[in-house]
Amino acid sequence: MLVNLLIYSNNKSKVVEALDDLESWIDDANDLAQSTIKTKLNSLLIEARVPGTYSLLIADAIARTITWLIL
Repeated sequence: MLVNLLIYSNNKSKVVEALDDLESWIDDANDLAQSTIKTKLNSLLIEARVPGTYSLLIADAIARTITWLIL
């Protein structure tokens, strides 16, 4: 019984560490996705002749919304 408890305790800490690593990776992926969407959308808005002062704000808001919905 004590051996099982020790094995469980040891694995529990490993699982928690793995989940922490995954959370960090997801945060990084979220930031990268949001940045990529924002950059692409800003370029497309500028090509569509939306003034740069507005296109960046619009692109940022939409990128945040998209990544929030996806991730």
